[in-house]
Amino acid sequence: FLDIGQRDRKSRGYNIDQMYRDQMNPKKEAKAPVGPKMPRHLTTPQFADFQFFNGQRLDELFAKKRDWWNRMQVALKEKNDASTSADKDDKKDDDDKKDEVVLDGAEVDGNEGWTNAEDAEKEELLKEGFSTWTKKDFSTFKSACERHGRTAYESIAQELESKTADDVKRYSESFWSLGPSRLNNWEGIEKQIEKGESKIQKRQEFMNAVKRKVEKYANPWQQLKFQYGNAKGKAFTEEEDRFIVCMTHQLGYGRWEELKYEIRRSWNFRFDWFIKSRTPKELEARFKQLVRLIEKELETEDAGGKRKPAAPAPAAVTSASKKARK
Repeated sequence: FLDIGQRDRKSRGYNIDQMYRDQMNPKKEAKAPVGPKMPRHLTTPQFADFQFFNGQRLDELFAKKRDWWNRMQVALKEKNDASTSADKDDKKDDDDKKDEVVLDGAEVDGNEGWTNAEDAEKEELLKEGFSTWTKKDFSTFKSACERHGRTAYESIAQELESKTADDVKRYSESFWSLGPSRLNNWEGIEKQIEKGESKIQKRQEFMNAVKRKVEKYANPWQQLKFQYGNAKGKAFTEEEDRFIVCMTHQLGYGRWEELKYEIRRSWNFRFDWFIKSRTPKELEARFKQLVRLIEKELETEDAGGKRKPAAPAPAAVTSASKKARK
């Protein structure tokens, strides 16, 4: 018999590992050669809207520069194609060729598409914005304006840490003048800040009313009185209310944790578990109730003193007149 050797069996199935390799690493087709890549310095710088750069004008200037660069590449290619075979052995760099091609004059070609005035304008536009302000700085600035008011530059700068009061003032001027036209969500931002400023104004009115009330007494810690009417309630005593108002006037509005601490260390309330167990939120609510009473009392005084007693009912008048007749 003839020795024909062992039969070579080829696999008719598929290799799942190889299939996934082919899918994950497809063969890339060689790209056709393209022209020179545009330099990065010709692209328009990208800035966030809260940095307040004039992006529209910058884009116009850099578009002009890119247009000049494209036209220069076409001119260089045409010059290269028109050169003789003898010159091809002595090729020069693109920079040398560019010097030989004149498109828009020496001034424009020297500035890569800009005139000297446009180059100076670009520098001024880049100085107008706030490239060092990050998104975190912007969020902190908005929150600080809401808490302290738009003109509290020192307080805002303390929260920003990396910015001075002058930096905050300069940014704030641009924020309020350019914000309506540059920020997409300007209405929501403005509404939120104005809401915070209204709270600041209300707190100031509270403290002005308390100051006016306290200064009416030589010793308000013992002499201060409230005109409760029907709003006294049964929880707090007048001594407790007096301490809350006087201590808040001394500490300042919003320092409710410190107010709670002062109540707990006060000798007058050493056995008063009710007032010592009040939370800062409850103390704030009680202070606001007392301020409303004080404001109502001051409004009555400003209107011309205490209100006159109400006239008797018609029935009472009739009965009194009958008695007088008898």
